[in-house]
Amino acid sequence: MKILIALDLSPQSAGIVREAASRPWPAKSQFLLLHVLDPYPLAKMPISLERAKKSVREQLSEAAQLLLKAGWKTDTDVALGRARQVISKIATSWKADFVLVGSSGEGALMRVLLGSTARSVLRQAPCSVEIVRPPLKREKASRKPGLKVLIATDGSVFSLAAIRSVAKRPWPKDDVFRAIAIPEPFMPLTEFPNFELKESKILIPRRSKPQNDILGLVRRSSQKQV
Repeated sequence: MKILIALDLSPQSAGIVREAASRPWPAKSQFLLLHVLDPYPLAKMPISLERAKKSVREQLSEAAQLLLKAGWKTDTDVALGRARQVISKIATSWKADFVLVGSSGEGALMRVLLGSTARSVLRQAPCSVEIVRPPLKREKASRKPGLKVLIATDGSVFSLAAIRSVAKRPWPKDDVFRAIAIPEPFMPLTEFPNFELKESKILIPRRSKPQNDILGLVRRSSQKQV
């Protein structure tokens, strides 16, 4: 499995790498720590740009130590451009199976920028994307061993893909899984969101079978974890 971790090198970045290093991954998985440096502010200062790239490489190398100590093959890369565009392109060229990005930067402006970056990666990446959030302070002391994984399903082929992705990973026995489905309130077919009337008629009769398949996958996956 190839996991790309996009870092903005804010204080929260260490938490993203630490979270990745603490999780179980398939054997022979490899990681790529990526930082996208916007060259525009330094376009007329080539020496400063080189210094910035050198500083970023050093920070990425330091962050990679957590994964290397955990026994995972880890590379680092510094790319130039806009993060919202470059991350997805590198995920495609590197043939990533999974992308991890952070949820917020250091200040209000950074939260807005990274939020738009995360949304762009979610839309454009060729693989599954996870937005890693730091745990709440009150959760740190009371958190029990193992992960609690919540899987939201809607009966679509994408839900099936998500369940299969979860089911094939090597989860520890202490992990707990829960799958939920929330029915949409009734609405006329003519007001079905994002679909034309003819598409709604095709979609609705087909919802039941994928949902049953999802529940079956969850049950089989849960039995494997026990």
